[in-house]
Amino acid sequence: MSNALKVINDRVKQLQKKHPNSKRTVLMKKAGAEYRAGKLGGKKKKSASRSRSVGRIKKRSRKRVGRAVAPHKDVMDRKKVDIVIGSVSSHISTTKKAIVRDIAKAESRKLLARKAVDRRKIQKKISADKVLLRKLM
Repeated sequence: MSNALKVINDRVKQLQKKHPNSKRTVLMKKAGAEYRAGKLGGKKKKSASRSRSVGRIKKRSRKRVGRAVAPHKDVMDRKKVDIVIGSVSSHISTTKKAIVRDIAKAESRKLLARKAVDRRKIQKKISADKVLLRKLM
């Protein structure tokens, strides 16, 4: 395919996107007329005066700065409730929820612990929390 046909066909495809309902033959005639009128890209003639490049301008690369990543927060840490043992029922219920959350976190830590010493320490904390929970029941 010659260069002229390639340029005209590319223009026809552009026109088809703009005017999807019109016929291809009509669009080909329109693109051909544009090509003959010199509106479609062809080789540009060089100007009579020659331009000379004096020096190359270097692009400065921008320093990449990464976004600060916050440390991963555990699902259990999202809503923290201070453990306050009180006589009011609402305080007791929030305290119970906090203790249950602490027990669940400790249980998951115990499953991930590699050493038996660490597992025993975590188990002591779990049993202490369970004693507190039984007192509130």
